[in-house]
Amino acid sequence: MDKSNPKTVQATSNFIELYWPALLITIMSIISEILLGASLIPIALTSITAVSWIVMTLLNSRQQSVVEVAAPEPEVVAPAPAPEPVAIPVAAPVNITPQISGITSEIGQYLRHESSTIHDKTASIRDIIKDAITNLSNSFNNLNDHTQQEHDVVVSLIESLGSGGDGNGHNDSQSLSFQQLSNETTQVMEKLVSQLSNVGQRSTETVGKIDEMVGQIEAIFTLLVDVKSIADQTNLLALNAAIEAARAGDAGRGFAVVADEVRKLSLHSNQLNEQIRAQAEQAKTTIDDVRSIVSKVATEDVNEALTSKSTVDNMMYDLEKMNSAISTKLGQISGMISQVDDNVSVAVRSLQFEDIVSQILGQLDSQTNNLKSFAEQLDSSVHMLQGSVSDGTQCQEQLGTLQGAVSQARNSLQSNSGSSQSQTSMQDGDVELF
Repeated sequence: MDKSNPKTVQATSNFIELYWPALLITIMSIISEILLGASLIPIALTSITAVSWIVMTLLNSRQQSVVEVAAPEPEVVAPAPAPEPVAIPVAAPVNITPQISGITSEIGQYLRHESSTIHDKTASIRDIIKDAITNLSNSFNNLNDHTQQEHDVVVSLIESLGSGGDGNGHNDSQSLSFQQLSNETTQVMEKLVSQLSNVGQRSTETVGKIDEMVGQIEAIFTLLVDVKSIADQTNLLALNAAIEAARAGDAGRGFAVVADEVRKLSLHSNQLNEQIRAQAEQAKTTIDDVRSIVSKVATEDVNEALTSKSTVDNMMYDLEKMNSAISTKLGQISGMISQVDDNVSVAVRSLQFEDIVSQILGQLDSQTNNLKSFAEQLDSSVHMLQGSVSDGTQCQEQLGTLQGAVSQARNSLQSNSGSSQSQTSMQDGDVELF
């Protein structure tokens, strides 16, 4: 056991010293497969691992063959002298370990950069989808809330228009609805029509009273004619009395008859005066009735007009208050519509996440194509390297070419990744729409 352990350690040390680049790539392949799962990078690393083992095996076998050929053969003691061995020219061994180390370093940097870039872009896709779904959910929830609020406002407005109120859900017994307004307007119009009808009827009564007054005045005119006739007769009797008195001289017998007639005429005049007074009293009473009727009509018309005016004023006030409430509700609806428009804009902007994700996936597809091209180029270089194993100088040149190709691929990757920036949220920004 004591003798075998140093040999095992020495063999292990020699194995690691000879095959450490291939071991390093193998470990990187295993780690990437664990972290990234089934993707293009672990597959590429697996291919590179296999190629690395083949290259290292071929190179080490070549070095061992060169050492075996270059080592001097031990002298053999023979009874007969043998001819001298012919010296075979052997090429000096070429140290390609630094080039292999540089290639593996370039490949490691290339793959680490590609892995980091793909990881960042997948994280960006995840964040964009999460942010878009969150924005869509919030936008639709806000749309639902604002729509419900609009529904409540419209229902409240309809109720206030139908049942009366201030538009805020508070019913007022003194407030008018449109139905009540229509009913009261109809009642006011009916009252006005009734008043006009009463005015017409009372006007007819007034005309009748005036006709009666005219008839009574005509009767007075007739009585006045009689008075004139009486006056004429009295004048004639007085003339006769004067004549008779002149004839009789002092006797004046005929004057007594004239005096009696004058007395009768005086009595008749008194009766006529009484009749005139009675007719005048009736005319006065009739005029008083007309005045009372006209005054009553005027008073009732004024009172009804004032009452109607007050009713119309109250109706106008209720209409103005109702219009103010409607304007307030319409303002609230306008504000809600503006909020709904904002939420719709957010939802539309969130729906563009498919375009952003498509752009990032296009970048990922380009990077995977670069990896595929790099793997094919690496495979071609390995085949060329296998053909030049026997020639150290050509092998070294092929390794230099391979290292240059790896460096060029890594530089191209860095320049491309620097020009492409991934968007990580659905905030306002420049989006290249397809």
